[in-house]
Amino acid sequence: MTEDNPLYLWRLAADLSVEDVAILIAGGDPSAVDGKNVKIRDADYAHDEIFPVVEWKETKRTTGHPGFVASFTGLKAAVICGSIPATFQYVVKPASDLSQLPLDDFFITTTTNLKPLLSTPESKLDELLKGSIAITKEPDWSRTYVNVEDVKKWLRQRGFKNGFFLTSMAVEPDSLTANVVDPDDFTDQSHEHFAPELALAVAAWRALSQDKKFKSGPKNAISKWIEANSNQWRGKNKLSESAKERIITLVNWNQTGGAPKSDA
Repeated sequence: MTEDNPLYLWRLAADLSVEDVAILIAGGDPSAVDGKNVKIRDADYAHDEIFPVVEWKETKRTTGHPGFVASFTGLKAAVICGSIPATFQYVVKPASDLSQLPLDDFFITTTTNLKPLLSTPESKLDELLKGSIAITKEPDWSRTYVNVEDVKKWLRQRGFKNGFFLTSMAVEPDSLTANVVDPDDFTDQSHEHFAPELALAVAAWRALSQDKKFKSGPKNAISKWIEANSNQWRGKNKLSESAKERIITLVNWNQTGGAPKSDA
């Protein structure tokens, strides 16, 4: 299962960091890393030759995922503006040498009651709070967490229908998953249970779901849509009037009957 779907186990998490969410939205794997040789120092071994001493460093891949920058930018803005609730975490450093800190990126404070904001081990906390400390103005996105359900809701509001958080991933069938059906299996004409009336009814409903006003009423609007989109019919035989009426009745969300309201 995990070999075929390396991202599948990420679905176990109910909460994820903003950074990991952005990677998953972009279609990447948050466990991916990039490595490179980093020069530590020069070492003189022999023959008056200087050889660089290097060390292999691995860092989490972020911008290396195509689409990460766009998804990360949108996600951060949504969190900062409150569209997605989050549990914020910040980077805290001693401010003993302010000249070494980029002041545009840090708040400088002498407040000592900051334990709720810190994710610092207790062994280092007292040392940090002895003097001035510097707190990043921007949250630490690798440790700021959001709820997966809130992310899904936000994505749907932005018009997304596919992607890691919105599309079910195929898994190996077993006693628990053998009967799981893809939400859009009913549109597959090769499926042994394909029902053309159901497929056309859903297509009509989706096409009209964003419209707010129907001068001649929903029932008439559905009928006109079916007539104008006859190519959507996937039945073996021509769409009959009786089948059309069944579809209209099924799709019609206004079951009260009577003449349409003037503002409909």
